[in-house]
Amino acid sequence: RYEFLFDKTCFCASDGIPAILVVEGNTITEALDPTTREPLVVVPGRYETIDGLFTVLNEALDDSEAEFELIRYDDDFGFPTRLSIDYIPSAADDEVGYSATNFTVL
Repeated sequence: RYEFLFDKTCFCASDGIPAILVVEGNTITEALDPTTREPLVVVPGRYETIDGLFTVLNEALDDSEAEFELIRYDDDFGFPTRLSIDYIPSAADDEVGYSATNFTVL
């Protein structure tokens, strides 16, 4: 069981709602407002677990068009803490950024 601060930036409906995610058994059990820790609604596709971030990374690596603008990993645990992916370099507004910080084992 762990928690971390997740944020996703993109030109999409799931953009701009950072949350503290509590994960158990690769399932998000809680999404909390980062300031108040009040519960947020877990909307499918809005948030990713740490394993989900590896899936995003691997799928982008398999995509011959996708380009990485940034990849950073946690020094202690090795998971991606920052991903910035341009899925179609010749198109505008298709970039997606992910951030996973403040990781804590519970």
